[in-house]
Amino acid sequence: MLLSLSTQVCALQQAPWFGNDNEFEWRTNYSYQSYDELDTKDSSSHRPSKDHFVDLGIGIASMGCYHGEISLGLASIDEKGKKSDNFLESISAQGRYLWSNDIVGDPFSVTIGASVAYIPSKALRKPSIIRHGNTEGELHLAIGKELTAGKTWERRGWGLAAFGVGNIGSPWLNGKVVWEENFDDIHRFELTGSWKHGLGGRSLDSVAAFTSFRSLNYDAADVKFLYAYTWDIWGDINFAYTRRMHAKYAPKDVDTLTLEVFVPFGL
Repeated sequence: MLLSLSTQVCALQQAPWFGNDNEFEWRTNYSYQSYDELDTKDSSSHRPSKDHFVDLGIGIASMGCYHGEISLGLASIDEKGKKSDNFLESISAQGRYLWSNDIVGDPFSVTIGASVAYIPSKALRKPSIIRHGNTEGELHLAIGKELTAGKTWERRGWGLAAFGVGNIGSPWLNGKVVWEENFDDIHRFELTGSWKHGLGGRSLDSVAAFTSFRSLNYDAADVKFLYAYTWDIWGDINFAYTRRMHAKYAPKDVDTLTLEVFVPFGL
């Protein structure tokens, strides 16, 4: 299963393919993130942070074209010179509809969906977490295509575009492009490029001036490399490394290591 965890803790599923009908999908992931600098208007300012994130989620597909999911995010932020902060980062829910399905003969798989999230005020004040408001909503569209070999897919590519708003602050844009290689439904490799852009009109003049991302005209672009091992019917174990390639008014040169366990089960 494919998740997104580069600019926010919540890792809701986004790929335009669903799992088996009426089968629950449980996932747990842990991420370690570190960086030394925060990009500001005139230069990069030293503000090192070593952060830990845990995300728990469960989803289910139904009727061949619907998918729902809920997620809980936890964070531990350890900024140099400050006391480590442990807190609830988010509670999220998402619904998606499979508009077309290339597995059954359509030219492409297309999903449309919406997600909502509650974010405590403490999370908004942390530059390690790109959030806008205490309540956030996002509309998204994903398009993908599988190339098959026999009974399984061999490689596939997909992309996502999203528009988000919060109860305060400016809207934002999200995007990603993903390429995957699958070997016998056991080993999977993934390369992902993702980008998030805040539509606010403000710059970040200094580290001391940071209060939240909600009004900033920021950019954050990441590249992720992922390896997934499928253990028969029991699920997947994923290992990922993410690197921040470009940042404007956001943490620079961010390194993130992620371990995720994905387990499908029925009742």
